[in-house]
Amino acid sequence: MACFGIRVWSTRTCSRFVLRALSRGLLFLSALLLAGCGSKPKTVTRHTAPPADPWVLACLDPSVDNPSILWNGQVGLRIARDGTGSGSMFLIDNYKTTGDERIDPVKNPLAGRWTAGSDGAPLDPREGSDYRQTLDMKTGVLTTVWNQKIDDENLRVECETVLHPTSRVAAQRWKISSDRYISIVFRNPLVQPQAQKSPGLAVIERNEIGEDNRPHSPNAKEVPEFTPGNLHNAADKDKPCTFGRIIEIGESPLALSMQLCRNPDRPPAIRKGEMNGRSKSVDEVFKETAEIWQKRWQTDIEIDGPVEDQQAVRSFLFYLRSAIDPNAGMSVSPMGLSHDHYNGHVFWDADTYVFPALALIDPEEAKAIPSYRISLEPAAARNFQEWLEGGRPTAAGRMGVPPMAGEAFGYKFPWESSISGTEAAPKTSRSRFEEHIGGDVAWMLEQAACLGLTRADIAKSIVDGVADYYRFRSVPGPDGRVMPRVMSPDEAHTGDDDLYTNLLAQWCQNGGSWDLSRDHGIRYHLPRDKTSFLNYDDDPELGYRQIAAELSIYPLQYPDAEKEAKTIMERFSGKIADYGPAMSDSIDALIWARLGETDRAYRTWQESWRDFVKEPQLQFSEKRSRPITYFTTGAAGCLQTVLYGFLGFRIDFKKQVGAVWSTDLALGRILSVRPNLPSSWKSVKLKNFTVLGRRYTLIASHPDQNQAGGVQVIQGAK
Repeated sequence: MACFGIRVWSTRTCSRFVLRALSRGLLFLSALLLAGCGSKPKTVTRHTAPPADPWVLACLDPSVDNPSILWNGQVGLRIARDGTGSGSMFLIDNYKTTGDERIDPVKNPLAGRWTAGSDGAPLDPREGSDYRQTLDMKTGVLTTVWNQKIDDENLRVECETVLHPTSRVAAQRWKISSDRYISIVFRNPLVQPQAQKSPGLAVIERNEIGEDNRPHSPNAKEVPEFTPGNLHNAADKDKPCTFGRIIEIGESPLALSMQLCRNPDRPPAIRKGEMNGRSKSVDEVFKETAEIWQKRWQTDIEIDGPVEDQQAVRSFLFYLRSAIDPNAGMSVSPMGLSHDHYNGHVFWDADTYVFPALALIDPEEAKAIPSYRISLEPAAARNFQEWLEGGRPTAAGRMGVPPMAGEAFGYKFPWESSISGTEAAPKTSRSRFEEHIGGDVAWMLEQAACLGLTRADIAKSIVDGVADYYRFRSVPGPDGRVMPRVMSPDEAHTGDDDLYTNLLAQWCQNGGSWDLSRDHGIRYHLPRDKTSFLNYDDDPELGYRQIAAELSIYPLQYPDAEKEAKTIMERFSGKIADYGPAMSDSIDALIWARLGETDRAYRTWQESWRDFVKEPQLQFSEKRSRPITYFTTGAAGCLQTVLYGFLGFRIDFKKQVGAVWSTDLALGRILSVRPNLPSSWKSVKLKNFTVLGRRYTLIASHPDQNQAGGVQVIQGAK
């Protein structure tokens, strides 16, 4: 292969990439029948979705507007329906360091435009036929193919794209075939004629053109030509035009600034040398990508049931396990690196939804979430001091500066966290008072410590620090401490005493325990009426934006809430507004499964993703009416339903009643299993999940008269 090197320096842009919510669908055409006409109306059928494949996500309609997404926790790239780059690229280390510290989009280096023929007609799948764009989850390869006629010549366009799973390298293999000679031109608008060393992000593009099959022009004066940003070549019978692209993306100039923002008292580590070590060929990038995905898929969830369910679960695994880089120093935003919606900030989504979904399947990736929170411990301490000195603001005013405020110590984690750990939510936003965030972080860290994914002493220290924050945020009440003017996880209500928030505060202030029988047990007011717990005081039970009270049952597993779980679910499940986010139904489904109502759980679980992955490559949206993807929280919630609902995993101080398998964890906890499979699934195999470094395979099926439990657990990689 002939290789050509081009260095491109693209300056950072502050403009935001906005996706318009375009409606999608088929246009069905019919003719009006004349009176007395016996002919049938002529219909046109256009197939836009192939049969479900458990390993492949396919799009057959090039007019679908939502581009494909490839990401690896360091880089997020959108690929258009014609195989070229679309929109902006997002990098895990490219954030603004002032103001709201939002992620800063840059130009997509895979952008380009193909033309062919004497008049330079664009290669456009919307003008062609036999279109197919497939994402092979086994190998990570996105393939785009179509046929198109230009200058009366039949062309076949094929493109394969990968993003290396662990490096900032993307690669493409283009092949354009023709039954007769035709000129081919490719232009990359981002490539400049000469390298310009201006401030910005270093992107290197290298190209490979096949020597053996590169066709020669019938005109001796015309020869294949390559100049920076332009490929002039041709395709001929049995001599396709082949073109390889390798994009190497350097570390952001802001990377060291990010380290400095987090730890101003520590000098930042300076990374040495080349962007990605030795440069690789296109074929090497494809080979390594396939090998890494093959290793990742050694851990898998195999469902003997509807192929649509298997395909969906694998898509959640594929997108989630490639959304986080354990070495990038960041957690994961609700939209990951797919979009600047939520500005790349980190919310409770990562701690409460994504971490449990990956902790048993990809513990190294999951470990990035507690590592990020721990790295921002100094910022949480500073936030606490500033909050005290600022008079302890709440959603309704200030509680006042307490005595000896300068000697107090605690941790206040921000609702929207970014690179420095300060509060990145707008100053006018009420969401700043979603006070459950500190408890979410503390709960996640203790779960991580139980599973050996962070140090137990660090987790305990942060639980204690968050407890000190709740001590100053609450005041004594007649039946326990009360917390004034907080925003509920429901997010449609701001008022006194939210059930989930108060439970987390009680758990933290009692040293990570629900046991109040010890001396000096600290109790919080827990909203309820004569029937059951309520979401918050004076709950009208009319409807909610997202779940709140159910969170007391899971993930908190508060014993008194579990005792009346069926009543709570009957009162509140199904009352989420249609405009609410995706993850509510998945938690409801998990709880229904634990209650033994497996078919109800299965219907709710399907609702938790079918309405949110309407586009052909199953990219998750946050809301039914909002086509912005990819929503990591929704996918994580659906995986939690499978793991902690249908397969019945549970972390607690004792084995759950009816458990068919268990193993000890750290901190005196036990992981036990009691499957609750829906009738639509004959069996589920969870291959090679990890607990404290040990590998297990769980096979769960419905018990019959000759099988006591229908569960088999095998230790060791299988």
